[in-house]
Amino acid sequence: MIALPCPVPSAPDWRIDWNAVSASPFGGILRRMDGIRQNPVWHGEGDVLIHTRRVCEALTEDPAFREMGAQDRAELFTAALLHDVGKIAKTRLENGVWVSPGHAVSGARTARKFLWQTLDFAGTEEKRCFRETVCSLVQFHSIPFHFLSRPEPERLLPSLAAEGCVIKNFSLRKLATLVRADILGREAGDVNRLLDELALFVSAAEEYACLDGPPAFADPFSRFAWLAGRTSFPEQKLYNDTWGRVYLMCALPGTGKDTWIRRTHPELPVVSLDAIRAELGVAWEDAQGPVVALAFERARELLRAKRSFVWNATSLTPDLRRRELQLFRDYGAYTEIVALETSWLEGLRRNRERKAAVPETVIDAMLDRFTPPSVREAHETTWETTGEA
Repeated sequence: MIALPCPVPSAPDWRIDWNAVSASPFGGILRRMDGIRQNPVWHGEGDVLIHTRRVCEALTEDPAFREMGAQDRAELFTAALLHDVGKIAKTRLENGVWVSPGHAVSGARTARKFLWQTLDFAGTEEKRCFRETVCSLVQFHSIPFHFLSRPEPERLLPSLAAEGCVIKNFSLRKLATLVRADILGREAGDVNRLLDELALFVSAAEEYACLDGPPAFADPFSRFAWLAGRTSFPEQKLYNDTWGRVYLMCALPGTGKDTWIRRTHPELPVVSLDAIRAELGVAWEDAQGPVVALAFERARELLRAKRSFVWNATSLTPDLRRRELQLFRDYGAYTEIVALETSWLEGLRRNRERKAAVPETVIDAMLDRFTPPSVREAHETTWETTGEA
């Protein structure tokens, strides 16, 4: 059971100890929300801090929250505290109206860095699951609003629920519980309409059999095809026509990528960007174009020969992974992302022991933009933890 630095509301009184929350590391984030303006048409209650406190209160009053286990309640309470943290950076005045475009995605990154660095929620499977469940709830908390007007809602919900294949504690039921509190934490004329829309979201998720977990996919290959829109039904099984597996590493420096490769696949060739940098005499702060170009050429040679291999790079964002994974699939390979993590302090210690240590300011900036792999990026995603400090 993950222990938060402040008490999670529990029976018999379900009271939020706001003094304890303010005295904990969460207090610093909440104080930054104070005074962040919101459009009074949708948030008549006031600024982001007032809204966040009201959301947390609404959550603790929800019978669905009170019936959950302690771990689920801790994840949801943390998500409620952080659900609008992205508004700190994203709020601006546009044509006389306060707006916060992209605050959910930005908030997930901010929440991840806070949980990873400040609360040390990294380095074990339990900590990773807790952290990424919270970040997913933060990232997706706007999706249930107006979901019926989005393209192909019958695919949207199962596709969103499929994230639970990688983030084991995430579910649409848990997301709906957070969203209900988010709605009730507002003063606006559309509260009842949004509650009705949320009820439709829950009903549709029940109909598509994905409210409490991912759909029943036949296998990972067929799942990837369905998520890419190439099949009509999640349970449809396709013939796997790939010739072999290519592994793409995804991890911060100092996490142990080389050690994992030596331990699990010593027989495979490795396309390593670190090795190519050393070969070409290119530093981290130099232009990386020649390094990437040579890495792609060596990957193409292996792909043309239909040889499995490991692509060893940080690959921290979807944009970076997309071009690499598409190349592998273009040649008919089965793709697997291997995401590794360790605790923040352990990662820095290991990095300092490397022959070519990455500046710690660079690693800190990498964590800022790190976006974990989604289930829809590759045929499979494996996530392993490699130890705490």
